[in-house]
Amino acid sequence: MKTTNSTLFLLLFSLWLYQGFDARAEENQTVANIATRIESDKLILDKQKQTTTFIGNVHLSRKKLTMNADKIIVHQQKEQGSKKNKIAYMEAFGSPARFSDIDNEGKKISARANYIYYNHHTEQLKLEGDAKLQDDKDQFISQIIWYNRKTKAMQAGKIQSQNQQKSSRVKILLFENNEHE
Repeated sequence: MKTTNSTLFLLLFSLWLYQGFDARAEENQTVANIATRIESDKLILDKQKQTTTFIGNVHLSRKKLTMNADKIIVHQQKEQGSKKNKIAYMEAFGSPARFSDIDNEGKKISARANYIYYNHHTEQLKLEGDAKLQDDKDQFISQIIWYNRKTKAMQAGKIQSQNQQKSSRVKILLFENNEHE
């Protein structure tokens, strides 16, 4: 009986999560209608806050983007003028959580950190805690990294809070010729 209830819950949740997403051929897809696939050991749905928390060996995929983490929280919002939900942003937690994607130029972007924030509409990526970002061949290591995938702008530095004084230097490895061979 427990398996049937779990299966029914996952089915209903999937319908809610994919509301507004259309599984048309990939070449006809826009950001608004690309399916997001998520697997985890546990799921917590909060319709009031419009969040879904996935816990335990979480794997998320959306087109060429993948995230792997101990926990991923998907934040949704209503589309303007519609009753449909869309993903606003995602947060991943792990030791480390991992992110990878292929940019519009066909170059791989991969990242790892204890905390990852990603907004696929603005293409903002924030890595915090033992962060590492690899953009094609170039590598950046710091405690915190902000990266704008649209503009390729980056900011890296250290974390300083009242509870934690963690100081580190930014480390980079740049290649002069960054073309694929």
